[in-house]
Amino acid sequence: MNAFVRALLIAAFAWSAGCGNNSGNQIPLSQCLSGWYLEPPSVACTPDTCGSSMPAPECGFKDCTGWGFEGFLPGGVYYFGSFLYSAQSMSMTATVIKQTWAAASDGYTLAGVQTMTVDSCTSTQMSAVNNIVTRPPANLAAALDQATSGGATTFSHVAVAP
Repeated sequence: MNAFVRALLIAAFAWSAGCGNNSGNQIPLSQCLSGWYLEPPSVACTPDTCGSSMPAPECGFKDCTGWGFEGFLPGGVYYFGSFLYSAQSMSMTATVIKQTWAAASDGYTLAGVQTMTVDSCTSTQMSAVNNIVTRPPANLAAALDQATSGGATTFSHVAVAP
């Protein structure tokens, strides 16, 4: 696992592991915990993020960036990980961890073990422990849906509509 993926997974776990309260929710938690969320782009693509033996197709473009993401999908399927994206190639490559999730009174439970508290939620973003994640544009959400539809935990050069 390269350093970029490892850092994103650690950040995602740290973000999820915090405390808070649900008093700031602006939409019902059941609506909040549905669909995809993105962390802000973390880095431009570098040899560390792209890997050296088989670099992702997105790495050949100057606009390549790395993003962290998580998804609360139907049937209690939860994904989190990172992807590389380039608007020029209109594609993404990702490494993903798949778990189960369930709604809890003030957040959600991962893998039936650890409860994560949601501090606030609107139709466009969710906050937990002062870490804000936002809803992706429709084209990226559709690409994530397509890439994970078969339960995949890795995918490469997934087409992203303009």
